[in-house]
Amino acid sequence: MHDRVIKPVGVAAQLIGRVQVIAACLACVLGVWAAGCEARTDALAASHTPTPAVAPPAHTPAEATSPAHPQPESTARAFAGKHSRIYLPSKDGPNPMPANPAQTQTAYFAAGCFWGVEEILRTTPGVLLTEVGYTGGRTQSPTYKQVCYEETGHAEAVRVVFDPAVISYEQLVEFFFKLHDPTQVNRQGPDIGDQYRSAIFFVSPEQEQTARAVVAKLTSSKKFRRPIATQIVESAPWWPAEEYHQRYFFKRGIPPTCHFVAED
Repeated sequence: MHDRVIKPVGVAAQLIGRVQVIAACLACVLGVWAAGCEARTDALAASHTPTPAVAPPAHTPAEATSPAHPQPESTARAFAGKHSRIYLPSKDGPNPMPANPAQTQTAYFAAGCFWGVEEILRTTPGVLLTEVGYTGGRTQSPTYKQVCYEETGHAEAVRVVFDPAVISYEQLVEFFFKLHDPTQVNRQGPDIGDQYRSAIFFVSPEQEQTARAVVAKLTSSKKFRRPIATQIVESAPWWPAEEYHQRYFFKRGIPPTCHFVAED
C-alpha cells in the first residue's frame, strides 16, 4: 500500500519507507478507530432520517454563500515520513470567496475513506466548500451502516466546490492522484470494499475529457508501477453523509494518517 511514495534508493531505504507507511496506517486503524468509536456507535444506534438526494450540478453559485473553510498553512507540515506529507488546517480565517460566485464549479472524487480525503481537499487553496457523502450506487438515502455492510454500490466520496480562477479542474484531478494510491482496486490501504474505490465522477463532457487526459499523461509517464484503476464515470445522485462524518478530523483535531500527499 502506498508503494508510490517510497523512492527506491536501495534496499534499506525501501524497507524503512515501507515500515513508515505501515506504521502510519496502523496508527490510522487504531488511533482513529478509538477516537471515532463512540461517535460511530451513537450514530448507528440512532434512527436515520432519509436525506433527499442532491443532483450534481456543473456549477453551484448558491453554495458560494455558505461559510467557507479555513485556509491551509502557508507551508505543509511533514507528518508521515520523508517522502510523504499532509496539510494541516489553520484556524486563522476563511478562504477568500471569488469576485464572481457564479464562476464556482463542483467536482466529485472518491479515494478511500472520505474522512482523510475531505480534510486534505478542504485545506487546498481555491477549494471553497467540501462535503462527504455517498454516490455511484443503487440504494436511495443510504446510511453509513448500509454503505459499509450492504451491497449498495455507493462509494465514499467528497463533493468539492472550487474557484477555477485559483485552482483549475485539471489541477484538482492531478492533486487527487497524489493523495491516494489509484492502482488499488476496491480498497485503499487497510480499508477494503468497493465503497473505498478510486473514482472520478464528472459533471460535464469537459470534466470527463480532462480526467481521461490526466490519466493518459500519468500512464505514459510511468509514474505508477501498476495500472491506474480509477473509475471515470458520470456523476450520479449525491447523498450527503451523516453530520458526524462532516469535517471528521478537523472537529477532533486528528491528522489524517491514512492519506498522504506524495511529493513530485
